[in-house]
Amino acid sequence: MLAAASTAAHLLWNHADVLGILESHPAVAAWFAGHDHAGGYALRNGIHHVTFPGMVESGDRNSYTAVTAYKDRLELKGSGTAPSRILQLR
Repeated sequence: MLAAASTAAHLLWNHADVLGILESHPAVAAWFAGHDHAGGYALRNGIHHVTFPGMVESGDRNSYTAVTAYKDRLELKGSGTAPSRILQLR
């Protein structure tokens, strides 16, 4: 959704409109998208933008991410070429 977390070719055509809607709601903590071959991450106005890497980049291994939500954070446990992250919530 956010250009800093992806490449222009992988953004929604109306990404600016959707971004405005997301940022107008204080309960939004994260936006997950797929796929940009390299993957990506950015934080903007308290919203984590995560783009998962394309599975084609993982070769013969499985690649996925499991997300566990806690009161103060989101824990992303990556497998294969997907990175793990801890995203602190506002």
